[in-house]
Amino acid sequence: MTSSDGARTLKDKVALVTGAGRGLGRAFAEKLAAMGADVAIHGMRENGPAEYGEGSTLTAVAEDIAKAHGVRTIRVLGDLTQGADIARVVETTTRELGPVEILVHNAGGDIAAKGGKPDPNDAIGIKEEDVRAVLDRNLLSTILTCQAVAQEMMKRRQGRIVTIGSVAAFKGRTNGSIYAVAKAGMTQHALPRRSAALLRHQCELHRAGRHPYRPLHGHARGRPKSSGRNRHARPHRHRR
Repeated sequence: MTSSDGARTLKDKVALVTGAGRGLGRAFAEKLAAMGADVAIHGMRENGPAEYGEGSTLTAVAEDIAKAHGVRTIRVLGDLTQGADIARVVETTTRELGPVEILVHNAGGDIAAKGGKPDPNDAIGIKEEDVRAVLDRNLLSTILTCQAVAQEMMKRRQGRIVTIGSVAAFKGRTNGSIYAVAKAGMTQHALPRRSAALLRHQCELHRAGRHPYRPLHGHARGRPKSSGRNRHARPHRHRR
């Protein structure tokens, strides 16, 4: 059964979804495919979905999505903390499907160096190898993957990048503190005020994720609307 043609607004577009073998990543890939996009399904390991009890293989996920929505899909493996792997993922996607026009960078998570949650997982007790693993999986992979994809988008003057935020970036927490630090760093890297200077008028940058203090996403084109308040103005003082 394929998706309705009436909703296929992304027909002939090419999307790369990282961490797409299960969970939110697979849901993002399914939605893009339902809208007509051809999708590269990324994961670190071929058997990753089975390791988390959410399917069998990454190849099977790609095949299921292609069959359900009548689009082209491929599976691409790679460690997104390594620049060479990222380059290969992007090159493979471009060769097999076409230039990446939409990136959803979903890969990450509060995962220890040897898998599972770090234990202990507080700021003082967490092991050094787990600190590096969490920061690399989340912050470093975001920086390197967005760099690799954005450079090609800028040449074409077209593209969309979505990164996944978390409320953890804005609230202090005892458990998962390094993950919170990584997500805060991702937010500062991905928000338009940091990256828009290079991307403005060429492609758009979004950060998805709920949190209590900022809007869900921003656009790299143009400046956000002013609230009408001059933040540099001196406070009004009442005369006595």
